Amino acid sequence: MSIFVQLDICLPRHPKFLRLCRATSMSEPEALGTLGFLWMLAAEVAEDGKLGDFDPGDLERLLRWDGEAGDLVAALVRCGWLDQHEDGSLRVHDWHHATGKGLHERALARARKRRQRAAQKDSVASERDSHADVTPSCHAAVPRKSRHKQDGDGDGDGDGEDPNSKPPAEKPSAHAPGSAPEEPKAKPRKRRAGPEAFNALLEHPYKGHERALDFFRAEFPAYDGRNGRIDLRSKLARIKAWFVAAPPSKQWTTPSGIHDWLSKDYPSVRSSWERDTKGASYGAHSSTLTLEEVLSGSA
Repeated sequence: MSIFVQLDICLPRHPKFLRLCRATSMSEPEALGTLGFLWMLAAEVAEDGKLGDFDPGDLERLLRWDGEAGDLVAALVRCGWLDQHEDGSLRVHDWHHATGKGLHERALARARKRRQRAAQKDSVASERDSHADVTPSCHAAVPRKSRHKQDGDGDGDGDGEDPNSKPPAEKPSAHAPGSAPEEPKAKPRKRRAGPEAFNALLEHPYKGHERALDFFRAEFPAYDGRNGRIDLRSKLARIKAWFVAAPPSKQWTTPSGIHDWLSKDYPSVRSSWERDTKGASYGAHSSTLTLEEVLSGSA
């Protein structure tokens, strides 16, 4: 889990910060970087802020100090950024105020992971014990069948078998004797629809119109065939050709498929049509289009 060090926006104006700059002759960015390295180091290796394991010289190298040895640590102690105990060990001043929240969250995360691992371990052990309780032992004693007639005893034939025992019943056969087993029935394949199915879609009622063709003629007026543009008859003929050649799983059962196809190319056709006609009525070609004209097109 990442730890974020809190940085006060007033730090560059804090008296302790200005004293550190004067004591070490560092610029403000250099002093700010030095404190950042100090806090990041403590967050990584010293959660309690104690730096007793670090020699002052090593600590200064980790803080990227290139001045006289011992001057930086002495300045940090003198300016109140480090606390020096009687035994000479160092500790970051007010450490928990700077990263207390982050350290607390990391401690909670570690405790949560420990609980999860312990619960998982207990669950595995409990499951193993439950399997041991219900699984029969492979070495359990198998009762031996008592022999009513021993060799030379009673009316037996001397082989230890019971003369009154019945042979096991034969399992009835699934099919009549001598007949071949039934072959599994093949799943009927869906047949591809022909041109008649496409014609039926155009005749089918659609969106309040008696025929889907009437709806397409009213919905797509720009397919009027003027100025060399494609007309509705040619467009439907192309769609019909695709429909007849398509696999059964792709063929439509409602006029909505034809509607979607016409809608794909329509925006560009409509834009050109509106620019040429300036919104005028779309003329008599599409209004007089009959189903016979569509059906007579090559498919």
